[in-house]
Amino acid sequence: MKKQKILIIEDDLIDQMTFTRMFDRSELEVEYIVVSSIQEAQSEFVKQPFDLVISDYNLADGTPLDLLEHLPSIPFILISGNEDETIINNLIISFTNNRQIEKIASLTKDINLDYLNELLKLVSEFLFENISTKDATNELSLKTNASKKVFVNLDNTYKIFDNNKEDVKETLEIFIEYKPIELKSLYGYVDDNDCENILKVTHKMKSGFRILGMETQYNLVEELEEIAEGDHANCNAKKIEIVLNQLSSDLEEAIKFLKKEISSL
Repeated sequence: MKKQKILIIEDDLIDQMTFTRMFDRSELEVEYIVVSSIQEAQSEFVKQPFDLVISDYNLADGTPLDLLEHLPSIPFILISGNEDETIINNLIISFTNNRQIEKIASLTKDINLDYLNELLKLVSEFLFENISTKDATNELSLKTNASKKVFVNLDNTYKIFDNNKEDVKETLEIFIEYKPIELKSLYGYVDDNDCENILKVTHKMKSGFRILGMETQYNLVEELEEIAEGDHANCNAKKIEIVLNQLSSDLEEAIKFLKKEISSL
């Protein structure tokens, strides 16, 4: 059987690993290409056809709406990070109105990663209909860890990577390297009262906290998003600074814990 080709558009490295590992573990006969931007996706469409597109909503250089002219009439799955429901609905309507498409769906990334199971089901339904898939949580031993000040639950991390220590280690190293950079950029955007880029960075930051089971920090980032979305005149307000400082302190503690975890792998 010819393998179905999937284009995955996702700019977060940890989420990229999550998707690719999920497909590698599944029984689905698929090939996938991962790109990090709308521009890269446009280049791939020129090179080859795809049977399915899976895309994050908020990318650094645009949204899937920017692909309307380039996408053929193929199934499309939108993965959002808790964006406003109206925005997502409007995007779905735009896709439906502008393309002859029968199969389109949206999923929201959740802290428990339930959306991954739903994603596999959708891919199976869209591409294979009656072909079954493995449950993303099937027959896996779990490992849970927690620091004293900041709760880090690595259940999902080990679950996603089938307890493969090298994959888990790489994920933790990516988190340790990039989360401080993202936090530093947030401070800069807050100083500049740049609400648009605050929203972009907070959207991206949630992925790592989601994968590492850091629910409190995930909620802090969502709080930053709500503040920035709710009052664009006060993106450098004191309440944002308070949340950022808490997030900075939590991240420092989490990184100390994760470095110890890496040393034990």
